[in-house]
Amino acid sequence: MKIILRSRASRPRNGSAIILSIMAIAVISLASLAVVRSHKRMNYKQSALQARTEGRLVADGLIHREVAYWRTVADIDASARANATSPPDKTLEDSVRFSKATIGKRSVDSGRSTMDLAIVLYDKATVAASQRTSVDIAPLSP
Repeated sequence: MKIILRSRASRPRNGSAIILSIMAIAVISLASLAVVRSHKRMNYKQSALQARTEGRLVADGLIHREVAYWRTVADIDASARANATSPPDKTLEDSVRFSKATIGKRSVDSGRSTMDLAIVLYDKATVAASQRTSVDIAPLSP
C-alpha cells in the first residue's frame, strides 16, 4: 500500500487571491464615495446655514440703521416721515447675496412716533427676513 501525499505547491491556483483583492478594492472605493458624498452634503448644509444667518444679521442691521436714521433726523416733521425714505445703503452693493436688500414694508404712526419695519432681502421675496413693530423713532434729545 502506497500513500501519495500532495503538497500545496503542486496544486494549480484558481485565482481566488485576485478575486479577493478586486473585491477589497471595490469595497474601499464604494466606502470612499460614501464619505465624499456625505462631506458634500454637509458642505451644502453649512453653506445654507451660513447664508441664512448672514441674511438675518443683514436684515437686523438694516432695521437698526433705519431706526438710527429716523432718530437722528429731527428736522423732518411727523407727517413728512410717512412718505420720506432713508438714503440707500451703499455697503450692500458689494454683497453678492444681499445687494437687493430693501425695506419692504413701512408704516409710520406719526402720533406716537413709532414705525413698523420689514426687511426684504430679495426682489420677489414674499416673506420678510426680519420685522419690527412699534419701533420708537422719536428724535433724540441733545
